[in-house]
Amino acid sequence: MELTRFRREYYFLILIPVGILLLLGSWWLYLVFKLASRLNELNHPLMDGNLIKMVKWEGATFIALLFILTIALFWIYVLDFKRSRSMQAFFASLTHELKSPLASINLQAQVLKDALENIGIPEDKRARLEKYMKRLEIESTRLEDQLDNHLQLSRIERDAPLNMRSIHLKSFLQNQIDRYDGQISSTIEVSPELSILGDDYAVQIIFRNLIENSLKHNPQTKPNIILIAQNIEGKIVISYNDNGAEFTGDLASLGTLFFKHNSPQGTGIGLYLIKQLMKKMDGAFRIESDPGLIFKLHFKSGVNS
Repeated sequence: MELTRFRREYYFLILIPVGILLLLGSWWLYLVFKLASRLNELNHPLMDGNLIKMVKWEGATFIALLFILTIALFWIYVLDFKRSRSMQAFFASLTHELKSPLASINLQAQVLKDALENIGIPEDKRARLEKYMKRLEIESTRLEDQLDNHLQLSRIERDAPLNMRSIHLKSFLQNQIDRYDGQISSTIEVSPELSILGDDYAVQIIFRNLIENSLKHNPQTKPNIILIAQNIEGKIVISYNDNGAEFTGDLASLGTLFFKHNSPQGTGIGLYLIKQLMKKMDGAFRIESDPGLIFKLHFKSGVNS
């Protein structure tokens, strides 16, 4: 959405001066023709030469060139728009194609991990294999999340609609935390009756990006995540705090596409996705520093709350 908007604004800024020149040139040419007609009526000496005719031809040529330039710019915009749509469709298709074998790898890793318990091998080798299987499971899950991010980014750029429904908050958050079993510890302070209005897939992307952000940037080996939800004037406000280190960067830049604060890790699209998805769900995303980062998500209340 942001990239598409930037491209449109770029072409719009080019077309403004071209349009103004076209209007001014048309007005100037109109005045020249009107003046020539008036001089012709008065039998003015200027009409004896080719001055007026030359000005008319030059003015007409200028307007024609501006008109051709305007059509060319519009055609370039149409071609660029089609190319952009084709690229978005390609990456969306590629992401879908990669997700299937990746899900299969993840499933097979879990099957091998379970089968390992019934295989008679020395304990030291078992521990090594379990370590590698766990790492394979974690990395395949992380890669799957990155594919989901890029797929969601493509959908945002195409302004695809969301499927809004009521989501039971406490069980949903618990499922997201359980997905990272052993990697994080958590405290969930959510009333059982609370629900939010949102798109399942979009809300999953939001919380998975927050957790991945904690795993990448939190100095603790096992981040302690605290999730608190409150019903404030009909809005469900969820506070996400991972008790991370003090943030010393530009708070306003967080959530900008491809922005990474002093970190070689990540792609720079996680917080941007959260911000855009919350906006599409008529919610809000706020980032506070106290002194570490605290993320606050403002959802519409679900019908069951």
